Amino acid sequence: MEVGQSSGSNPSDEVWAKLVPSNSSYESIEISSSDIMITSQVTSTLHKLEWCQIVRNSDRCSATITNKSSHVILVDGAVLQSEEAVGIKCGSEIVPASVRQGNISYKFEVMPVQEECPGKKLKDILQADPALQRSEDELAALDSYASIKSNLVITNGKRSRRKRARSPIPITRSPIPFYEEGDDNELPCRQCGTPFGGFRCSENTVHLQCYACGGMMPIRSDTSIPQHCLGCNQAFCGAYWHAQGVLVADHYPVCSIDTFKPISERQVSAIPSVAHGRNQFEQDITDRCIRKLGKTLQDVVSEWVAKFNNREIVNIVRTMYFLGPDMFTDLGAHLFAFCIQCLACVDRTTMPLSHAVMITAGTHLCNDCYDKLVSFLLYWFRISLPNHMLPPEASNREDCWYGYACRTQHHSVEHARKRNHVCRPTRGSQM
Repeated sequence: MEVGQSSGSNPSDEVWAKLVPSNSSYESIEISSSDIMITSQVTSTLHKLEWCQIVRNSDRCSATITNKSSHVILVDGAVLQSEEAVGIKCGSEIVPASVRQGNISYKFEVMPVQEECPGKKLKDILQADPALQRSEDELAALDSYASIKSNLVITNGKRSRRKRARSPIPITRSPIPFYEEGDDNELPCRQCGTPFGGFRCSENTVHLQCYACGGMMPIRSDTSIPQHCLGCNQAFCGAYWHAQGVLVADHYPVCSIDTFKPISERQVSAIPSVAHGRNQFEQDITDRCIRKLGKTLQDVVSEWVAKFNNREIVNIVRTMYFLGPDMFTDLGAHLFAFCIQCLACVDRTTMPLSHAVMITAGTHLCNDCYDKLVSFLLYWFRISLPNHMLPPEASNREDCWYGYACRTQHHSVEHARKRNHVCRPTRGSQM
């Protein structure tokens, strides 16, 4: 049994919690201080790292975990960045890495402390002083007052049937009551009660609620199927249930596989409405440029997904920088200036998605995040075009000072048409 290292000078001998590894070949980590720094193995290697701090909360039944490593960790399936903190409770799953596969996962368990239960203390006080106890008449009166006379049905917490999916709501992560076989119509998910796809939820299984359909799915540490969109951190069930062989469920909401799938498997037929800051004039120019090249939108997106995956976008800008402006007169002086100023911050850092540096062509994204990725790639497609490839009315426009971050283009049709907004801001907070 490992013992966590306390950040205080006088740790208590009382073990109030522990981290139990998913692999029984590793030792549990005992927590015997109210403020403790955890140093343990995070992979199958013998090397130990200091990766988190656990502080006991005042309710003595929960704690706060702070990521002290240089990389992200997972807490109940949610990403926790370095130095970020979140509350945990008994049963919370903690993975000291950005992915479960190949890393050790731990379950946080709080040790029962029955002698500190307020109810037990109150009972001891009443037994010590009979004068504080209520009379039999008072107890009988209270019992009559507590009787509920209503036509409402108080359910037992089991999931009721729904004929239609719920509207998108925030993710909830909480343990789901365990049900025995035979309760199939009342179970939270398809794998509760009866094994399906080689897996059955246990009484300790934590469930995720799908952001799209509101259905439930178990958090799984033993599968590589993604359950969260890397672009927005929201949970989506389409890929998970598809991998389990569930395409349609009568009693459980299930998303279509098209709502959450790899970038490389997606098709796009129209420029996303969010492209070019929702500027319809710039979207029309991009569409005309694509047609002039004799390509389809899918051709261009596939080409730039490959460039993105191979990190060629930043290489294009480096080439422009080292060859100099005379080699790229067709692109215009504003593009060369843009290349010089943005050499160190292009490629992924301006993409409006979480964990942009981790995204590849094989990454699962939801529909909204995929639209944002396509919009990002179409921006760089336009930036790379020589000036003569633009329509005549667009080739001589001056750049807007505020570039893609311009707010006037959203409410002034004349400004949106007259100035080029597919460029970097040269004024304002977005510089």
